[in-house]
Amino acid sequence: PPGGWLIGTVARLVTQKALHVLLEGYARYRECATCPSRLVLVGTGPLREALEAQTVSLGIADSVMWAGFREDIPTVHAAIDLFVLTSAYEGFGLVLLEAMAAARPVLATRVSAIPEVVADGITGRLVDAGAPEQIAAGIKEFEDADRRRAFGEAGRQRAGKVFGLEQMIDRTIGVYRNCVDLQTRTPDPSLLIKRN
Repeated sequence: PPGGWLIGTVARLVTQKALHVLLEGYARYRECATCPSRLVLVGTGPLREALEAQTVSLGIADSVMWAGFREDIPTVHAAIDLFVLTSAYEGFGLVLLEAMAAARPVLATRVSAIPEVVADGITGRLVDAGAPEQIAAGIKEFEDADRRRAFGEAGRQRAGKVFGLEQMIDRTIGVYRNCVDLQTRTPDPSLLIKRN
């Protein structure tokens, strides 16, 4: 809407992603919002029908957009103002790096490897898993466009500096070198297992 902003996520519609928490958090945010907004969910999965029903019961169905499966994720990131990931658990969270590389601030749960990716208070905000009130407060914090720009730019720089291709190649080579070094060292005899 005019003068509004777009909050979004890219996730499979499955239990792990805890999208029910995002929907409840967004509904709570709407109660204290000072500018109009929309929430877009990009992805497919078995929970779509249940999540759609939840938007109706929360009274936010008119403000939630279901984008389905998309292959043009850079376009999605360019369109949203804030990226949110409410996972109950996560692997590395590559989708967070994609959002950060697109200079988008991130609001995510403090689980698994996510704190290694998102620098809390610098590139985004980390909240407890399963805490819709914290999601609402985090969304509210990013209503300010200047704040979004500052966090987004910090995220873009972090994504390139810490997780860029050259850095990841150097770290991977470092792991292999370390393994080779361990194989070529003479073992400490006291650590060897004695066999009868």
